[in-house]
Amino acid sequence: MGDKTFEIEAEMLEDGIIILRARGAMVMPNIIKFRQAIREQIQRSRNRIAIDCSGITEMDAAGYAEIISCWLTVAYAGGKLFGAPAGQFKMWDNRTAFSMFGHIFRDSLDEAIRALRLRADNGPARRKVGRKALSRHGTRGRKIG
Repeated sequence: MGDKTFEIEAEMLEDGIIILRARGAMVMPNIIKFRQAIREQIQRSRNRIAIDCSGITEMDAAGYAEIISCWLTVAYAGGKLFGAPAGQFKMWDNRTAFSMFGHIFRDSLDEAIRALRLRADNGPARRKVGRKALSRHGTRGRKIG
């Protein structure tokens, strides 16, 4: 089954964008580290985050769910979260979740950073993320909650 270790390192660029570099297996026992890394950045008012997923070797359903959950956490904090590379997640066969990932992931880390910089140039990324936003991103109009 392979090595189940997981590490995540944070790097801040000159313009305040945070790059979280994830390496290893993003599976159920390890997702707590990922969640803590995101929340730590939010607590420090750093809400423009790019996730470098090129080092992720394995991901289970809990890992996929955690990325979406962290995307929502960052959005609620008025920020933006993008991940890369998108090719890491082509194996996901649930169309609803993949449509959500299509919104989060870019083809390269440079594209994710460029998207975060574009958002900074266009003003704050504050946007209400609620039932309507969730409906647009995969729930197909079903009532949530």
